Amino acid sequence: MSDAEYLSFSMPDGGLARLLESATPPFGVTVKVRHGFIQAAEPARIVSEVLISFARDVGVGVLSAWLYDTLRKGGKKSTEINKRKIRLEKSDIRVCIEQMLADQRYRETQWREEHHESAQPGTSPNRRPSRQRVVRTRKGGGGR
Repeated sequence: MSDAEYLSFSMPDGGLARLLESATPPFGVTVKVRHGFIQAAEPARIVSEVLISFARDVGVGVLSAWLYDTLRKGGKKSTEINKRKIRLEKSDIRVCIEQMLADQRYRETQWREEHHESAQPGTSPNRRPSRQRVVRTRKGGGGR
């Protein structure tokens, strides 16, 4: 297992994303922001992609407190993260982070299970194993 975790999310509010980018995160936390991505899914819009990686020992409480302190400087009461409206309150940010981490762990577990199954000898990782046809013959070659 890795010693780090990460969160990746989109924000349509570029101003808040810039606040995250320019803020000094706690020790063990790094933030990268990429601006100007076109999100083609409905509703189509331009978003900023935020990637936050943090050491496991940082904890969700420290991370959510830092996010709260940083985002509230934008003067807004709510924002949108991954198409979910989030109130900029400590408890709501913490619940959002915990949900994103739980979703991410579920997807990672599912991916490992799927790739373990497709790694069986004689199978392709891009398709399901073919069903082999079993042909039964009578012993002795004769009839009854």
